[in-house]
Amino acid sequence: MAPRMAASVCCSFVFLLFLFVCPVLSNVFPISFSRHELLDIRNSTPDKFLPTFEHSDVLLDILVRGAAFLYKRSKRRKRGKRAGALVKFRQRGFRTPLPSIHLANLRSLANKSDELQLLTRTNKDFLNSAALCFTETWLNGTIPDSALHLTGFQLIRADRVTESSGKTRGGGLCFYINEGCAALEMLADQITHTEQHYPDSFIIVLGDFNKAHLTRELPKYRQHITCPTRDSNILDRCYTVLKDASLGLCDHCLVHLLPAYRQKLKSAKPVVRTVKKWTVEAEQDLQACFELTDWSVFEAATTDLNELTDTVTSYISFCEDMCVPTRTYLTFNNDKPWFSAKLKQLCQAKEDAYRSGNKALYKQAKYTLNREIRVAKLNYSGKLKKQLSRNDSKSVWNGLKAITSYKSPSPSTEASQQLADDLNEFYCRFEKQQTGLTPYTHPTVPQHSHQHPAPPSPLLFLNLPLRSVKLSSIFTLIFNRSLELCIVPSCFKRSTMIPVPKKPKITGLNDYRPVALTSVVMKSFERLVLAYLKDITGPLLDPLQFAYRANRSVDDAVNMGLHYILQHLDKPGTYARILFVDFSSAFNTIIPDILQIKLSQLSVPTSICQWITSFLTDRQQLVRLGKLTSGSRTISTGAPQGCVLSPLLFSLYTNDCTSKDPSVKLLKFADDTTVIGLIRDGDESAYRQEVEQLSLWCSDNNLELNTLKTVEMTVDFRRKPPALTPLTIMNSTVAVVDSFKFLGTNISQDLKWDIHIDSIVKKPQQRLYFLRQLKKFNLPQALMTQFYSAVIESVLCSSITVWFGAASKSDIRRL
Repeated sequence: MAPRMAASVCCSFVFLLFLFVCPVLSNVFPISFSRHELLDIRNSTPDKFLPTFEHSDVLLDILVRGAAFLYKRSKRRKRGKRAGALVKFRQRGFRTPLPSIHLANLRSLANKSDELQLLTRTNKDFLNSAALCFTETWLNGTIPDSALHLTGFQLIRADRVTESSGKTRGGGLCFYINEGCAALEMLADQITHTEQHYPDSFIIVLGDFNKAHLTRELPKYRQHITCPTRDSNILDRCYTVLKDASLGLCDHCLVHLLPAYRQKLKSAKPVVRTVKKWTVEAEQDLQACFELTDWSVFEAATTDLNELTDTVTSYISFCEDMCVPTRTYLTFNNDKPWFSAKLKQLCQAKEDAYRSGNKALYKQAKYTLNREIRVAKLNYSGKLKKQLSRNDSKSVWNGLKAITSYKSPSPSTEASQQLADDLNEFYCRFEKQQTGLTPYTHPTVPQHSHQHPAPPSPLLFLNLPLRSVKLSSIFTLIFNRSLELCIVPSCFKRSTMIPVPKKPKITGLNDYRPVALTSVVMKSFERLVLAYLKDITGPLLDPLQFAYRANRSVDDAVNMGLHYILQHLDKPGTYARILFVDFSSAFNTIIPDILQIKLSQLSVPTSICQWITSFLTDRQQLVRLGKLTSGSRTISTGAPQGCVLSPLLFSLYTNDCTSKDPSVKLLKFADDTTVIGLIRDGDESAYRQEVEQLSLWCSDNNLELNTLKTVEMTVDFRRKPPALTPLTIMNSTVAVVDSFKFLGTNISQDLKWDIHIDSIVKKPQQRLYFLRQLKKFNLPQALMTQFYSAVIESVLCSSITVWFGAASKSDIRRL
């Protein structure tokens, strides 16, 4: 920094006296001097009595502005760190007694969402703000919260209410609360709430407050800790309403342990991703590598199936690594796909223009940024058109979701090694020591009668992308040998469990749904066995099992249940009790040896039964949370969720769970089980007996009834229905509800569809906002139609054959 210009005046006492006395005397005795006399005085005065100016260019400023300017110019500036309230505030981060707030009148928050996303990336003050307050949001119920999501903030909306304001547009207020900021007011509110409920209690508030104080929020509370608790600072405080309160004495010194604190919420760092770049040249090189491979060498090298499979898969991975190049790129958590470095520079230029105070420059920078955003969006829409023309539906759909911000982010939890290990243990909680398993034999594939088709013969594996034809011979060999030995290779049974949150707020391990990632080759094998099992067991399946069967769907299950109920209620003195049964992790409770017995009873060949048993036993399982993985566990209970065979195996496992009484219907859709009791003249004995038999069957087959989620609904159109005796399962009273969402359809006890139509109308109205966002990109009609069919029409037409015929005219108009 260049040195400041300063003027230093050396004055004697005589000269100062002259300056102050001369004006006073001039008013009493006017004295005038000529120019010649003044020059003589100057020449006769010694130099030590005259002022000396180091910089003569400031003489005019001193004479015009006076002593105040002289003091200002001569003040020395302190050297060292940068000063200022903003600099000090930034250094404190979230450790501020008062929050920082950004306030803006947006005039349509939806249209400014892109600019807000840019600000979270380019403006650190904006990202670290404790609260963002926006007025004139112009929001309504048709715009969902997920479309307005800002990373690291929680949205609180207060939209304009048409009924109270009389206006349909404009207005609205919203807050974005920073998830990383802590407010003392919340603590003060809790203390005040406690005081109101317990006015005679003695309240002590103590803890690690760091540099925060409760003096402003709770002025009547006194702080009792006066000695430093860390270095020279008082970080731990104790507040009470009494002065000098006796809080106890001890002959031991207090040991204060400060943990190494790591901030829970931090700004999302850029993610470095490495992916394989599949080009035409890479595919041709890989196919040529497979063509030149002599696969008979692998077959002759070993007779062990596991060793052969491991060798082949390792060689394929080696060829893929050699022929397919990789690409590393950097992604940001809140980047839109059309954001570019140029847009970020323009956004920064717009902020600089605003700070400069030049309105013309700011307006020009604003128009330039908006124009470039429109150009970037138009270019991105062209990219989506090319992807659609190449039938790349996955990339198109990902692009549409990125444009519209469709689907809010999944609830984030802090991944840890301990959590991964705990989840793996939790998913293995149904594991039991298997006894009585039929020992594996090594039969050849038997000859079958004409009543059943022959076992599958895997000639081509069309599910293997690009290079499936080149690998068909070796995998056909492996699968045929697997069928002959009734053994599934160990590497094909390994599964990686990905915990998927079931609800927005995670409260326990049960709130994660385990989804298994298994080998692509094994999925191809499973499809061949699946087709074979369907041909054999199809005619023997329970007719009231509607899952995973040809020409049956969810609509058929709901229609069948309603048909039984309405047909029964046409008779006098009748009513229906419907029990919606919920199982705890149904797929994870399958016992392989029990399944093997049931498959044999369904005329499944012994070799296939043993092959399936091998598929379900001695499986290696681990849990992956981000970049963390748990230890591997060997499990022999259940069927992995995500495998091709698992749904059918569970249907076959529960095939013998049926109702023996014609007045009780037991509907099944995979693990969703519903018991419908058609009761006449108040006789519920058959219904209660079937429920008891269901509970016993679950105990015998290792299925666990979740009594907390199992509910009951009664449909009774009698004029004066009496009070019904509650149903009890396993010493737990079943909760009674007025409506229930059965296979995606809301059914109420009066069999009207107001609740269901309300639910399906609200969701498409919100999703229409996404469609309007796509219109801004000038996308082709085909893409708009595709998005509408997948996101909006799918909701409106869900179970439409069930409820549309009974919908009222007003409901149809709403639709």
